[in-house]
Amino acid sequence: MNDFLKNFFTLNPQNKVSAYFAFIFGFSSIILTISVGIPQLVSLLKTKKTPKGVNFYTFWIFFTGVVGWAFIGSWDPNPAKMAAAAYANMVSAFIFSFTIFFSYKYSETTKIRKKAWLSLVISLFISGVITALAIWGIVEKKQMNKHLFDVCIVLFPMLTTLSFFPVALKSLEQKRFTGMSKGMLYTLLFINVAWLLYWISLAFNRNGLDSGIITSITWQTAALLIYLSQVILLIKNEHDDKKQTKIKI
Repeated sequence: MNDFLKNFFTLNPQNKVSAYFAFIFGFSSIILTISVGIPQLVSLLKTKKTPKGVNFYTFWIFFTGVVGWAFIGSWDPNPAKMAAAAYANMVSAFIFSFTIFFSYKYSETTKIRKKAWLSLVISLFISGVITALAIWGIVEKKQMNKHLFDVCIVLFPMLTTLSFFPVALKSLEQKRFTGMSKGMLYTLLFINVAWLLYWISLAFNRNGLDSGIITSITWQTAALLIYLSQVILLIKNEHDDKKQTKIKI
């Protein structure tokens, strides 16, 4: 494993086994994080219709969490920065900006459709500013105040974790999965599995837990449970729908 990969994933080369596991899960996490908005984006472009039950506040909260992760990873005051998380979320923010844009553009409500271009300008501007700050933080080895980090490491993971929680609760109450495409749901599920395994592997690799890793594992576990409940509901809905179709036939 070369020096670039060791630095990118903040690995301790002395612990080779855990380093390779952390690299595999970290690389998988990056690919999934970058592509988190793509399934929803493809669905929107294909159907030209925003799914029923979409909560736009939810998308903006999730987007805030994504750019927040880019900031946390790049300005981490710990000796080893969370660079992998930073770079992945930088790219993800730009892609998710277009997911938000087309969600507005293909809404059934005229009032919402009129806000499409404004949503794109705002989200791309925020993504650009955060990316510039993040790259500066990594290249110049900047570090945020420890107290600020303690707040950010709780706040932003909480936003990405709980952003879809209201939608999940509504789906469970109605016993019908809504609010996003199936592809996006499965991507979110696999993202949390991959990141959770990465943080655990990283803890073994570093021979210990710091505040960043502990908080990340906690929120990642919570998010995993939320999305897992939605996957179970989706599978149940599809099974029930097939039964209904057979009965009609």
